[in-house]
Amino acid sequence: MNSERDYGDLMQFLLYFKEQYSDEDEFNRFVMKSLRSFVYDLRDLGVYISISPQSLQWPPASMAVENSMTE
Repeated sequence: MNSERDYGDLMQFLLYFKEQYSDEDEFNRFVMKSLRSFVYDLRDLGVYISISPQSLQWPPASMAVENSMTE
């Protein structure tokens, strides 16, 4: 991850836990699990977010999205 980038509050919170994981894949699984829980919790506030199954695959989908945003 780019340490020079300014991330939002949620990402900063997730990155706080990064050193607890032995590798990037394990951390990514933690992030995805946390994100899924967050999406479900938001429903209690009337906020509905959907995540496509393809976006849950790490890292190929995230790399494809990132690449499309920079092109």
